[in-house]
Amino acid sequence: MPDPLRALSLAQHRVSHLWAPWSQRLRRRPGPRKTLYTFYPCNIDGSALLAETHELGGDHLTSEHAMSVLAEHPGCAYVAVWDGERPVLARYRRPSDRAACIG
Repeated sequence: MPDPLRALSLAQHRVSHLWAPWSQRLRRRPGPRKTLYTFYPCNIDGSALLAETHELGGDHLTSEHAMSVLAEHPGCAYVAVWDGERPVLARYRRPSDRAACIG
């Protein structure tokens, strides 16, 4: 006679596997792990009209990319970088450069 508790635990395992987060179900790619960062070019008042997302190999690479986003968007005052809900850094434009862009 089959054990009903074992059958129930197998059924629960199958269902929980179907609802597992994608990150647990997907195979890991070989090589260094990358993180998805969001770069917000912001105005002086803190508003951002757009957002750029990039996969980078770690927090140490975000500073250089934030500087390139500043160069691409001459009207923004600073770039805020986030990793999900975690603030990573902010890179500000020099006030002299900001005055040249506005006036």
